[in-house]
Amino acid sequence: MAFFKDKKKEESKNSIIKKSTTLGSKISRCMVINGNIISCEAIVVDGRVNGDIISSKSVVLNRGSIVVGKIKAKEVSVEGILEGPIEARVINIGKSAITEGYMIGENIVIAGECDGDILAKENLLIEESANVTTLETKAKTIKVSGVLRGDVLATEFLIINKSGLVDGNIKTKEYFRSGNSKVTGTISRFVGNISNKGKNIVKNHLIKEKKEKKFKEFGRLKKI
Repeated sequence: MAFFKDKKKEESKNSIIKKSTTLGSKISRCMVINGNIISCEAIVVDGRVNGDIISSKSVVLNRGSIVVGKIKAKEVSVEGILEGPIEARVINIGKSAITEGYMIGENIVIAGECDGDILAKENLLIEESANVTTLETKAKTIKVSGVLRGDVLATEFLIINKSGLVDGNIKTKEYFRSGNSKVTGTISRFVGNISNKGKNIVKNHLIKEKKEKKFKEFGRLKKI
């Protein structure tokens, strides 16, 4: 009996089916799919897809992949090339990514090159390596450390770090700018109360800035 049990365990370890249900479906580098993909599993793309991808879980576009079509999933991560819109709860655009099309999500992080309107129901983070071009960007809270070209609407507040550039008009309840940050358009503020969550983010940002300033001053004194 022990022999059969061990054999069964060994088969389950090496089972392709088990890997498929755990990791989802993978489109390999040498594959080209023409048509839409609908799946209840996660989808990982290394090759090319000419069509929409819809998953009830996650969709990952690895570096070197190309998708021409819409992506809709719970979570979407892009390191390849995407020509089409994204709709997901969580969206991560990596440094090597190039995307063209609108994005709609709750929380969006962008570190690559993007062209298209952005709607984040909660938070939008434009990282230092990002280069974003839009007609309009809208989110509750927006933090810009890279380049953002287009009009911006932050319904809670906007933070522009020292490496950040906003080339467009800004409308927000509250905003903070670090010394070397750049804004080429107008900044207008509308009346409204910031939520407790928003206040905490602002407070934490100010504390972080003070710590960084003290650390730099300490470094100068140490050199002297």
